[in-house]
Amino acid sequence: MDTELVDMLRRNHLNITTARLNILLLFYNKTTCLSHEDILKRLGNRIDRVTVYRTLRIFVKKEILYCIPTANNFTGVQLIEVPRNFIIRQCAIVMNGKCNNCH
Repeated sequence: MDTELVDMLRRNHLNITTARLNILLLFYNKTTCLSHEDILKRLGNRIDRVTVYRTLRIFVKKEILYCIPTANNFTGVQLIEVPRNFIIRQCAIVMNGKCNNCH
């Protein structure tokens, strides 16, 4: 798995850093969105909030991660893998629903 993450960074011409690998590892095999706050909570004091923000921003810019807006103006980020030569012309994900915790 680590080699896949390292390859992902290399393919996108990004330096391989511990922070980037740790953040990507959180998203690997994850089917839900994570917010900036979720990432900070899960990584504890290993990475500061500015590094998380900058890393997420570059991952979204390089289309490694995608922003997913929700109904309550929260923006989550999710890893969505597409084939190597696939060119995304438009990406729209809309989810509407209710979980067991909703009233």
